[in-house]
This record gives sequence, structure tokens and C-alpha cells, in this order.
Amino acid sequence: MHTGRLMKSTIPYFIPVAFVLAGCTSNPGTNDGGDQNDGGDTFDASLPDVGVVTCDPNSCPSKHCGPDGQCAAGCTGTTGCQTGETCCNSTYCSNLAKDPQNCGACGTTCTGKQFCTGSACKDALVQNVCANGSATVVQDNFDTDKEAGTTLQAGLAAACPQAQIGTILQGANGSMDPQNGRPTLGPGNTYVASGGAFGQKAVWYMNGAKNAPVYTIDDGQQAAFIRSSDNGTIVQTPLSALTAHHDYFLIYVAPEPVSGTLVFAVYGLYGPGTTAGAYYFKSTIAGSIGSQSKQYYVFEWTDANNDGVPGSGDAFKQIEAN
Repeated sequence: MHTGRLMKSTIPYFIPVAFVLAGCTSNPGTNDGGDQNDGGDTFDASLPDVGVVTCDPNSCPSKHCGPDGQCAAGCTGTTGCQTGETCCNSTYCSNLAKDPQNCGACGTTCTGKQFCTGSACKDALVQNVCANGSATVVQDNFDTDKEAGTTLQAGLAAACPQAQIGTILQGANGSMDPQNGRPTLGPGNTYVASGGAFGQKAVWYMNGAKNAPVYTIDDGQQAAFIRSSDNGTIVQTPLSALTAHHDYFLIYVAPEPVSGTLVFAVYGLYGPGTTAGAYYFKSTIAGSIGSQSKQYYVFEWTDANNDGVPGSGDAFKQIEAN
């Protein structure tokens, strides 16, 4: 593994964990989650298995699954629900500020391409990242990712002056499923991940669950950004082409459909790309956030002045946005 500025921060391979919730089942993916390095003869585009939460409402007494992936409590009229919950359809309890299936009102369900702000559904586009009232920058154990997170926090503060923006350590109570990294902050609070799946477990989960619009593959020979919609390759490059002066990075927003958490992720194929992506967001995108009408952006970064630090004189070439 590279160290320092060339730290590999995006390898998407972890030991898969399957799990079962009451009234629900896990739906593992078809990939083995391992690094199938075959010497470079064939590019391996496998993804990790993750225990994707599926809940069958027919198995629930209330006939409804909540945003925690478990059966919602039943109710009758105005009785049977906890404080802060509403009895929807005189059948099940829901916190309308935290349930993407009942976003702000019973029966208001956000689509797979939307997120719930806690009161309304919004399209999952970069220009809508400020619609959430809060954002939480999640720090993993890698210095490159931490520094990028600080840069992203400054950019979000400039782009979303009305939002409350904080920082937590990865795994903080209530922020993610400790078994598989599924983000669980819920509606109204954006989960900000600076860094790829090697450090950011939520990115690893979003990749494996195919909730992210773009995922990363690194088979030890080559690295690539791949579209989730059709498994098409956006960019593929030998690892030798990724240096302290050249990399690619991804910026995206995407909801985790069960908890309703909006994930805002910025990371490169290698560490320098993560640094470059955070810099570009703060210096360029944050100031024009309202015009960023795509869900994701992939850029190539070239260190024009060869100083190893992303700056205004560098080249940022958009490869794809959708």
C-alpha cells in the first residue's frame, strides 16, 4: 500500500458481513467482495457483498417497515405511538421528520432518486445539498481524508450558510450501522464522506449496495470509476498513472433508501485525487452550488505547476456528469 500523499484511499474491498433484522432479511449482492487480482489479464469489476436491508411489510404486524429497516410499531387512531411519532392510516407509527416513506406527511414517499429533507422530497442533485438543515463531516482514520473533510466543511459552510455543519468520528452512535457501514443519520442531515471506500465505510456500503451512482474498482493493476446504472466504465487507468501530480476524482450525492440518509461523497482514485476533489468543491463548486444540476461529477486533475498541491493554476477536466 502506498503511504503519505499517495495513500490508497479508495480500495472497495472489505470482508463482507451479512445480517438479519427482525421482520426483515438481508439481500447479499452477487459479488464476492475480494480482490480477484489475476495479474492484469482481465480487469476485475467485482463489488463487495453487503447485507443490504430489505424488509417485507407483509411480515410485520403493522404491515409497514420503518427507516431503521425493522417493522414499524402498530397504532390505532392517535394511540400507540411514541412522542414525536404520528399514527399513519390508523395503522403504523412514523416520525415524519425521519421517514423517507412518510416525508413530512403520511403517504409522502420519496422516490429512489430523491431524498427527504425532513419536510419535503428533493431530487438527489448536487445543487440540492443545501436543502438539508444539517451536514455532518465524518472523519475516518486517514490524514488525507481528514484534511479533505476539513476542506469540504469549509466549502459547505460557504455554500450553505443556513445549515448547521459539524464533525464526528466514523462510527459515532446513530451515524451508521456498525456491522456493515450503512449510513443512518436519516433525513435532514447530510452524511459527508471525504475519501473512498478503503477508509469511509459508508462509501463502501453505498458501492456494494449500488446506491452510489458511481463506484470505484481497484484490482491491483488498474483503477476505474464505474457507473452503477449500466456498469459502464467512465474512466479506467493503470495505477502507475496515478501520482502526486495526476489523479481523478468523483463528487456525488445519493440517498441510502432505507434510512433516508443523503450521502455527499468526494474522493479520488488515490489520495491526491481526494485532496484535489475537496479543493475543487470548495474553490469552484461551492460558489455556484445552485447551478450544479447533476447527481455526480467525475474530473481529471493535473498538477500544472508540479508542486503536488491542488491550486488555481491546475487543470481540472470534467470527464462525465449525470
